[in-house]
Amino acid sequence: MVAIQGCGSILFEAKKGEHQCPSEVYYILRLTANIASLGQLDEGGCKVFIDDGVLWIWVQRRQLVACVSRSPGRLYLLRMMVAKPVCLLAHRGDKA
Repeated sequence: MVAIQGCGSILFEAKKGEHQCPSEVYYILRLTANIASLGQLDEGGCKVFIDDGVLWIWVQRRQLVACVSRSPGRLYLLRMMVAKPVCLLAHRGDKA
């Protein structure tokens, strides 16, 4: 059993380049790889479907974010890029 050191959100780039930000992501220092819990995805409102060795994951808006085939080691390996957030600021000029 491993201890959970924290819980937060992570921003990543999804299948078509759009950003997704799942919340309640666990931080576990002792893990040497990132893993996703299908149970947590389900509880978080995602739709998860596995058929004939292919895994599909949709987010709340029913937008497909992952579609992967099962590896020879019986794992579904998701290749996702952590995204860098971009903050934009707009300012409206003062009225004369």
